[in-house]
Amino acid sequence: MTEQELNFIKEISLWVISILGLIASLIALTWNIIRDLIKDRTKLELNVKFGGLVAVKGFPSAMFVRKGAIPDKTIPDERILFSIVNSGRRPVMIEAIGANYKNNMLSFFAGKQAMHIVAGELPKMLQPYEVFNHKDCIEDNVKKIFEEMMKGRIKHFFVRDTKGKQWKNSNKNMKALLNDFSKGDKPLKNYIQ
Repeated sequence: MTEQELNFIKEISLWVISILGLIASLIALTWNIIRDLIKDRTKLELNVKFGGLVAVKGFPSAMFVRKGAIPDKTIPDERILFSIVNSGRRPVMIEAIGANYKNNMLSFFAGKQAMHIVAGELPKMLQPYEVFNHKDCIEDNVKKIFEEMMKGRIKHFFVRDTKGKQWKNSNKNMKALLNDFSKGDKPLKNYIQ
């Protein structure tokens, strides 16, 4: 090989390496933009369950168990558990838990568009991937909530952050909640009166 051919090969290899470096840096820049603009958002997930606190051997405190999860075990104090997970990448301050009524003329003229569930622990700052369980919704509140659910008035449950955004539970979760409730020891009429 002549010296001119060697210089040509060196020049081509430098161009190939610089083009590969440019492509790699463009991919890294694009990924950072996508991650920061699209994925770096707040997101709350709400899951509502019906069950109670049960003492389990080997655990220092009582555990929340869904209704019907342990056959042959009665749950003395039936409750509704609101489990809120910050699945986003930023801290979120939650300020309220509640239920939205379905949009109909009766609820509009009665001024009932939402029912707030009192939680003494709110407002609460949730760090990324932190879980907050509100399990102090006991039998009197359970009666009120399920009375509204059985009458078909509640559309979904929600958790609201301090920016005013409402994060609702899924329709699948609402169906599972009614299913858990029907597994209870007490008939529905005991709750509704």
